[in-house]
Amino acid sequence: MKKIAFLFLTKLNLNKHNIWKEYLKNNKDKYNIYVHPYSYFNSKKIKVTDSLLKPNIIKTIVKTDYTHVYDAILELYKVAIKDKDNYKFVLLSESDIPITSFDVMYNYLTKNNYTYLKYRGQINENEYKNRIKPVSNNTNIISRSQYIRHQAWHCLNRDHILTVLNSDSKYHNIFSEVAIANEHYLTILWLQNKENNIQNKSVIHINWDYTANQYNKNKKELDQLYNIYDKDKTNTKLKDKIDKLK
Repeated sequence: MKKIAFLFLTKLNLNKHNIWKEYLKNNKDKYNIYVHPYSYFNSKKIKVTDSLLKPNIIKTIVKTDYTHVYDAILELYKVAIKDKDNYKFVLLSESDIPITSFDVMYNYLTKNNYTYLKYRGQINENEYKNRIKPVSNNTNIISRSQYIRHQAWHCLNRDHILTVLNSDSKYHNIFSEVAIANEHYLTILWLQNKENNIQNKSVIHINWDYTANQYNKNKKELDQLYNIYDKDKTNTKLKDKIDKLK
């Protein structure tokens, strides 16, 4: 049976555990869950307790931060692709919640072999200057005109997952280093002439107004905490609080 692979790249636990638990109920044969907690630099710091996530944390946890999650995404791909029943692969965060029924989602994603990826064409000069150029020795491997800017959260088919995993190491080296690579690493699909089976459509709805308000609230709190931390860098509890807000 075709399965949906839910790839959770999470800070910690699901924000709405009960919604996900109800959503997945009675559908175990139609999905798999894979989890990589991304806010922690090593497995010893992982404090995931969510009953849906904890049993599904993948074995290899790599060093990540807010702007560098490409390697973590690759690790999720490497594990999920091993199950031949996994038909579509949906990248998610702890903040995501389902807004359609499971059956509607499942039937929509399994009725065809499309990848659903919202993209906006080439990255602009400012993005190239601030994300790509600072990475030495990599700026000539992919020209600015070749980079595609896309939404960070998407749904890929098996062929596209394999294309990313099997791509030349020189591409992996770039996207492992550049900032916010999760918004343009699928440039690889265009470089490998795999764009024909991509629907320029999102399966994720993002409330940007709420996101902006939450960002501003967190930034204000972070600025205050940093001011305190600068005066006392031995305060590990404060450092942990800062890491969770970042």
